[in-house]
Amino acid sequence: MVGPNTITLSNGVQMPTLAIGTAPLSGSTDEAPSSNPNYIGFFPERVTRSVHLALEAGIRHIDTALLYRCQGNIAHVLRQWFMEGKISREEVFITSKINHPPATSFGIPSTTIDLDALSVEEVTAKMHVHFEKCLVELGVGYVDSMLLHWPSAGGGVANPDTTNKSVDKDNAKNKMVEIDPNNRAKRFAAWKVLEHYYNMGWTRSIGVSNFHEVHIQHLLDDGAQVIPHVNQLETSVYIQ
Repeated sequence: MVGPNTITLSNGVQMPTLAIGTAPLSGSTDEAPSSNPNYIGFFPERVTRSVHLALEAGIRHIDTALLYRCQGNIAHVLRQWFMEGKISREEVFITSKINHPPATSFGIPSTTIDLDALSVEEVTAKMHVHFEKCLVELGVGYVDSMLLHWPSAGGGVANPDTTNKSVDKDNAKNKMVEIDPNNRAKRFAAWKVLEHYYNMGWTRSIGVSNFHEVHIQHLLDDGAQVIPHVNQLETSVYIQ
């Protein structure tokens, strides 16, 4: 998949720059449907049509995550397109994410990993289960990119009051190392699982999401054999 709308990752994999996101979310009751005004959570059922329309529009990168509970919906659309010969597996780039901390307001326990409550060995075991669950739900033999969704609960980064101009934001970020020192080894254990499947060919690239540069440096200092190919970050005019 090479073209003017792709970028080349450090391992040579071509990744389309434009993707369809698959996390329609009611983050508060203000966003809930009128038929269920108390609902807070994801809407996997909306993903089926949106992915279909995205593929019709020529988008060939689908971004998802175990947390979103919509990978089965994506599989349904892809299965139909593959069956009708509209696209081949090689023509679509699939990114998924695992290792999201508990999200009690909108997530469910079977899709998250609580680093604070698990040992290194337990994190490793759960990461294997979640990686393989993604492949089963998506109905594919491999994904094109698998990311660690979050470094830890809250991102492991100090959260200064951005409305207080006297706050030293850089110093607050530097305190991150003191905030979650016990999770460093667990993040590395999670990363080693991604490396394992990368070496098996079950994912063509691996990376991180919402990681601070210090988190990435920790992985490298602790002996990562593969430098993250991607660090996916949210940027929006609505989030400043």
